[in-house]
Amino acid sequence: MAETVVALVVAASVLLYTRGIHELWLVAGSDRIIRRWQVYAFAGGIAALLVALASPLEQEADVNLVWHMTQHVVLLTVAAPLLAASAPLTAMLYALPSGARHRVQPAWRRLLRSQSDRGWFAWTALSFALATATLVLWHIPALYDSAVRNDAVHAVEHVSFVATAMLFWWMLLGAGRRSRRGLGVIGVFVATLPATALGVLMTLAARPWYPVYGRGADALQQQQLAGAVMWGFGGVAMVAAAAALFASWLAEMERADERARARTAVEPW
Repeated sequence: MAETVVALVVAASVLLYTRGIHELWLVAGSDRIIRRWQVYAFAGGIAALLVALASPLEQEADVNLVWHMTQHVVLLTVAAPLLAASAPLTAMLYALPSGARHRVQPAWRRLLRSQSDRGWFAWTALSFALATATLVLWHIPALYDSAVRNDAVHAVEHVSFVATAMLFWWMLLGAGRRSRRGLGVIGVFVATLPATALGVLMTLAARPWYPVYGRGADALQQQQLAGAVMWGFGGVAMVAAAAALFASWLAEMERADERARARTAVEPW
């Protein structure tokens, strides 16, 4: 049942995004506003969602803590940043009928303006707090065990993980402004701290945290491996993301210098 719901939601998202890109490029021109690489990022994010939520990994997550933690890492450090980079809300805005789109656009523009200058720092801090709180809350043993036992609770867990992580990654990506991505690199390293601390605590714990996976030595060993996955694989993914952000920021700085030189070259003495 859960896999069917996931498949339907993913299919609807793909259809809306595809329609939005089609309508947007009709208005603005091909490869404008949302670039082709962002469409590829959306495809990659959807593929990561399917791997995490509609594959054997989902079944293994119910019985094995290591695979469950792997599922979380895929959602938070692969699917979320790829989907955030694809600008899905912009695309889906253009998927709306023209009348509805024109009614929504003023609110959308106000939202974007609120993320400018100092507002970007406030939004980044808020999104970091939300993503961190969500991560910590869902790893409280009572909530974690409830998510494993109940498909509906598990679905809420996944939605909250992806939604808060996408918001945070959208801010780290500069909220559409590449010039901010240098600061986003710092944000990525700050973002690793809560997950790393949680992973280390799981690895060093003297007893299992989650009764749903058992209470003996095997359960403790499984938890220690799961903690290593969180701070190990998750940390590597975040370093890769930071490197990509840094490269993007450098490329934008080079383009800005080229534009400045071009303006200087055509200006009269």
